[in-house]
Amino acid sequence: MISTEREGEPVIAVELDPPESNAQGDALRFLTEGTHRLSEAGASFVTMADNPCARQRGDSLALAALVTLATGVPVMPHLAGRDRTAFSIGSSLLALDMAGIHDVLLVTGDRHSRENRAAKGVSHQFNAIELARHIRDTYRDTLSRPFRLSAALNINARNFQAELSRSDKKIDAGVSRFLTQPVLSERALENLAEARAHFSQRQVPPEVLAGILPVVSHRNALFLQQGIPGVYIEDSLVASYAGLDRQGARQQAVRISLNFASRALRLARGLYIITPFKQVDLSADIVRSLRAAETQTCRAGEKRSIMAAS
Repeated sequence: MISTEREGEPVIAVELDPPESNAQGDALRFLTEGTHRLSEAGASFVTMADNPCARQRGDSLALAALVTLATGVPVMPHLAGRDRTAFSIGSSLLALDMAGIHDVLLVTGDRHSRENRAAKGVSHQFNAIELARHIRDTYRDTLSRPFRLSAALNINARNFQAELSRSDKKIDAGVSRFLTQPVLSERALENLAEARAHFSQRQVPPEVLAGILPVVSHRNALFLQQGIPGVYIEDSLVASYAGLDRQGARQQAVRISLNFASRALRLARGLYIITPFKQVDLSADIVRSLRAAETQTCRAGEKRSIMAAS
C-alpha cells in the first residue's frame, strides 16, 4: 500500500494525466521524469487518470505499474468502471498486485460522446459504488493483500447533501479515502467543512484530500467557468486573470492555489493537486512552496514550545 503519512505531515498527492500519444517516443520519459520531479518537491504520491474526459490515453494501470517500478515513487492509478467487465477488472487488479500497487482511485468514468458510443458499442458496466463493492468482495483469495480504495467527492455539487449521501454509500462499499473536485470558491470550502463534520460522526472517518487545480490563464478560467463537470469557479477569480501575461498568470496560479490549499488544509488530511496541461513544474513549485511553509510552521511551533518551557 502507499505509505504517504509521516507523523503530522499533510498528504500531498499530484495527478499526472497519461499522454494521448507516443508519436515522439517520449511519453514514458515524460511520466517518469515528471514523477521524479514531483517526488523531489515533496509529493507523497502520484495519481494517474483513466482516460479523462473520455479521451483515449495510455492505460492508467499499466503506466502506474511501469512508473512505480521505474522510479520507486508510489503511483495510484484511477480505475473507471465504465467500459470494463468484471473479468478485465480482475485481471487488472492481479497485475497491479504483482507490481506491488495496492491503492486505486475508483471513478464511474466520463461519458463518451454519442459518436463513440455508436461506433464502439460502449456500455456502462460499474459505477464507483458498485466497483468498490465488487473489488472488496470478490478478490480476497487471489490477491496478496486487500486494496485500499479511494473515490471522488464532488465538493462543488449543487445538491451537496445528496453528494454526502452518495459518499456514505461509497464508504459502506469499502472506500476509505476521498479526493475532491477542485476547491476554487468559498462555497467549496464551506462544503469541505460540512464534509469534515459529516465524516467525523463515523467511527473511522475517511481520509479527505482537497483538490487544488491551478488555473493558468484567463482563457483557462473562462473555459472552466463554462460548465466543466464538477468544477465551480468564482467570477472574481476569473476576473483576476484578465490582462495578465503568461508569467503573470503563472504567478497568479501559484498564489491562488497556495491560498486555497492553506485554507483547505484546516479541513482536510491533505491535498490533491491536479496538474494542468502537462505543466509538471507548476505543480512541483506549488508542492515545494507548501512543504516550505509547513517547515516554517513547525519551526515556529518548536520555538514557542522552547520559550514556554523556559
